[in-house]
Amino acid sequence: MKSHVIASSLGAAVVVLGLGGLGCPKPPPPVEDAGVVEADCVIDTNFPNQDAESADDIAGGTAIQGTLCPARDDDGYRIHAAAGDVILVTLSMDTNITNVTPAYGLLLDNGDGSMTPLGIFDVDANDSQGHAVNFTSAHRVDVEGDYIVDVRDSEGLDDGFDNFNKYTLLVNVVADPDANEPNNTPPQATPVVAGTPINGQIATSGDQDWYAIDVAGTAQIIDVAITVPINSGIEHQATLFAPDGITVLQTTPFTRDDSVTPATQEIVRVRKAASHSDAGPFLLLVQDRSGGAGDTDQDAQLDPALAQYTLTLTLIADPDPNEGAAGNDTIATATTVTSGASLAASLPAFADQDIYRITPPGGTTANTPKVLVVTITFDGALLNDFKL
Repeated sequence: MKSHVIASSLGAAVVVLGLGGLGCPKPPPPVEDAGVVEADCVIDTNFPNQDAESADDIAGGTAIQGTLCPARDDDGYRIHAAAGDVILVTLSMDTNITNVTPAYGLLLDNGDGSMTPLGIFDVDANDSQGHAVNFTSAHRVDVEGDYIVDVRDSEGLDDGFDNFNKYTLLVNVVADPDANEPNNTPPQATPVVAGTPINGQIATSGDQDWYAIDVAGTAQIIDVAITVPINSGIEHQATLFAPDGITVLQTTPFTRDDSVTPATQEIVRVRKAASHSDAGPFLLLVQDRSGGAGDTDQDAQLDPALAQYTLTLTLIADPDPNEGAAGNDTIATATTVTSGASLAASLPAFADQDIYRITPPGGTTANTPKVLVVTITFDGALLNDFKL
């Protein structure tokens, strides 16, 4: 037996029961109020009160249509996924002339009628005037089970509804193309071996790829080169952290590589002088650079041909003899220089700074000041290995 709810402009509801429509009484006409007629909403009982058991089972790759009516309606659809799968969701409408903006959340069906929200709520990032909702997002799941896609109005708390224009939902379950997953947190970081390229991919919404870089010796430079196709649709950014996973050592957005013609890749080079730390390996994070002007969404790309990046680590002995095991980029580790001394030094790492402590020569007092003269000569050489 099917149950239908008839919601009118006065908030009245009439429940009509029948078998296949045979002998069913017709729904009442719209209620007129002061000359204003509002079309009735006729909906089924799908997903009332966030009840997992009322969600409709769907098959991957099959498009489904529905309406968001009455106000604050939501529709639940259940699909099964294995651990490590990616749930790919496409939500669209044929028109922008509507009172609703379809969006969706993703929940885990606990199997007892309850659900666990996964903190995922996606809506079309393009909210420009005249744009009809049409967007796709991908979400990796690390637990096998039934997942519920809950379609609802993105505003959620207003009284907008649309009983005429339908949304279209298409859900697929696909394999994650990134073989390093899960590596979304520092404890899950993928170890990187110097000289052995590794491939990764920002394949799902909000994806973060963490890598662990072990520096066994002292006075070395962490040199990481990352390349990715230029039209990936992702604003990649690489951030190097100290072993604590909190202290940022360097953040670098990817830039075009114009050394090839035509430019076909984006490239980033993270280079930081580093010494071995007993606290653990250094950590590198690759992610989408969201939050900038005009870019507030979490971009991702499932197609390896468009978005797979290659990461290559090189550990280089620091050519600056003044750095030592502790470096000389802080006042506490400054290199002491005496009057008349001449030192050879270099700035081989991005954001490198060399600090020197100069003790005034004897006889220098407030009454007999002397002039401090420092001469710095640059040879102008730029080794290819240190070129961006």
